[in-house]
Amino acid sequence: MLFRSVSQSRYLLLSGDYSVGYGSGTCPPLMSQPITITVNPNPSILIVSASGPLEFCEELTVVLTATLSQQGNYSFSWFEGNSILPNELDESIVIGSSGTYSVKVVDENGCFSFSESKDIVVYSNSHPSFSGLDSHYCLNSQSVNLIGTPIVTGKQIGRAHV
Repeated sequence: MLFRSVSQSRYLLLSGDYSVGYGSGTCPPLMSQPITITVNPNPSILIVSASGPLEFCEELTVVLTATLSQQGNYSFSWFEGNSILPNELDESIVIGSSGTYSVKVVDENGCFSFSESKDIVVYSNSHPSFSGLDSHYCLNSQSVNLIGTPIVTGKQIGRAHV
């Protein structure tokens, strides 16, 4: 079996039957009973897919879903940055705020993998309004500038003749 040695410890790289022996130089080595070791692979996350664009306006959402290469019993933990999102324990999560999201998948053996992260950008959807206007004007009066907020730099918001 393949393994690498560190002092008197061995780190397993392959599944198999292992024994340990010890000899003092003058006495013949004594061998332990063999033990069967199984080295399990980590879960393979094929992709974290999105139900729509990763950039969208507030009041909308996107669903991220982890897809695995094999069927099995898995647990899921979703993260925003390095912070775990409590109560987000399914293969899918509904996202409605900007951030960098990833998922940790753990199988029944305790082996785990992290997905690649997805950057979500949610744009503020400011509600426009007018300010500084009188509520009454006369027909054929001068032009009135209608300026709304939010003000978009470099763009004319609107102009009307009353």
